[in-house]
Amino acid sequence: MMSTDAVGFAEPYYLSAMWGRRILFLALSSIVQGGDLTLPEALHVACGLLHNNALRLYRLNMPSVRHPSGPITT
Repeated sequence: MMSTDAVGFAEPYYLSAMWGRRILFLALSSIVQGGDLTLPEALHVACGLLHNNALRLYRLNMPSVRHPSGPITT
């Protein structure tokens, strides 16, 4: 689970979330390129860290996010 720990103005929330996602992307991209994870495995990790772990931790009654089965576009 990722937390920004931002307080006050809206900008720190936005920047922290953006930087956290970017760092996660860079880390998982490197791991996939190194052959330690497949792309579907890395997407599963990202969905868990950015959404599904919080659902379980806070016992929220919302659907889990699944990674797309089609091609990835940026």
